[in-house]
Amino acid sequence: QETGTERERPNRVFAGDFGTVLFRRAACGLFTVTDLEITKACAEAMELPVTLRGDAWYEGITTIGRLYNPLHDDAQAMALVKRFSIAVYTDVENLRGKWRAGNRLAVGIHGNLNHAICECVAEMQAAK
Repeated sequence: QETGTERERPNRVFAGDFGTVLFRRAACGLFTVTDLEITKACAEAMELPVTLRGDAWYEGITTIGRLYNPLHDDAQAMALVKRFSIAVYTDVENLRGKWRAGNRLAVGIHGNLNHAICECVAEMQAAK
């Protein structure tokens, strides 16, 4: 459950991770999505109940839970790829070494593979 104070958190998933900010153009103009919001969108897409504790999302609704962070956890990112049939590839010439992850609904492009996957899923969730 998000409150106004949680929306004002820095653009990071957990302490020490100064995440990038994703810019997307909406009908009303440009808006930003933080790594924390991208992670929450991925959890919602996977239908996982998550709880915000500090600067990180944890699976479950109790005080005991596993950190949910597909931006840095390869297994969690791969679960997103499998669940949403996301194609992953890189085009060194055109994308300058960035990864491209996408399906027929959305695409994510980033220098980090997990981040590209999560961007794709967050974009899919935003389109709902």
